[in-house]
Amino acid sequence: MSFKIIDTQSLDLNKNIGLAVIDSKFEIKGTELEIKVRKRKLKADIVKTPFYKRDK
Repeated sequence: MSFKIIDTQSLDLNKNIGLAVIDSKFEIKGTELEIKVRKRKLKADIVKTPFYKRDK
């Protein structure tokens, strides 16, 4: 269904984050998906970008 574009650990959020291209029927904010990361299944949420803004 999708493929991973980028993933990293966010030092500001102290979480792992990723960006993927998905089928448009799953693009509704708040949709929960199951993703496979190194043979493990994890839950992922669809969020609007930008998902984080640093305080100035």
